Amino acid sequence: MKPKAPRFSFKDRAAEKAFARERDEELLRSGEVSPADMARANGGFVRGARYKGPAKRIQALAASQPSETTAPNHQ
Repeated sequence: MKPKAPRFSFKDRAAEKAFARERDEELLRSGEVSPADMARANGGFVRGARYKGPAKRIQALAASQPSETTAPNHQ
């Protein structure tokens, strides 16, 4: 008789991913891992790939948003 495969749980998977993200953020904050190394690890260790930064579309969106330092002071 074939053993039953475990059922996939979206809730369990979401919890696993949240834990992994927290661990990654802590490693980056502590300096144990560089952003480039983290990108390679989370990208499946693709050889020869370089991080080029956010897409121009995202950069334009960020530039169009008012920053906290330039926003008028409403007192």
